Amino acid sequence: IFAELVANAAHVFALRRLRTAGLALLVTLLAGLTVWAASSYGSLDVGARPTNWVPAVPRVFLAYCLGMLLSRCWQQSPLPALPAPLILLAIPVTLVASVFADWRHWSFDLAFVLVLCPLVILGALRITNGTPLIRLSAALSFPLFAVHLPILEAMRELGFTKLPALAVVTITTATIVWWTNRPARRMAQA
Repeated sequence: IFAELVANAAHVFALRRLRTAGLALLVTLLAGLTVWAASSYGSLDVGARPTNWVPAVPRVFLAYCLGMLLSRCWQQSPLPALPAPLILLAIPVTLVASVFADWRHWSFDLAFVLVLCPLVILGALRITNGTPLIRLSAALSFPLFAVHLPILEAMRELGFTKLPALAVVTITTATIVWWTNRPARRMAQA
């Protein structure tokens, strides 16, 4: 999360000022550094420990800048819409499959970041009329991002298997979403 906050600050002070060509060049440079990081460290699971925070920098900034670039390119030339269920299910299905199929090679991490995520982003940019499922997934995304790793690691340290750990992540995420949306519900009812 700290790296994401740094990326947000970089956006405010510098990235938003880059022209599209400069942003594309930066994405290309960051992609090369991310390939190096993934191949050197064996995955893109970097940044959470003092010994591997340096390769997290290109990983975080690649995802951030790639999202910016996709948004700019889409505004200039929108692509055909992808089906909303495909967009919503692509990442969860891939992640669950990766756990059970034991896809642990760094090439999977790169394919996820450089192929799957951009396709999902491009598809999501076409959604203009959010369904309740889409609004729910948007509400869940940041709390899930924020709590999943600490909970999964804590549950692993306590000796729990993946299924109970995923249940605790799900319950915690849902509780955060419920709690943080209470004032909006009360104001809407008033």
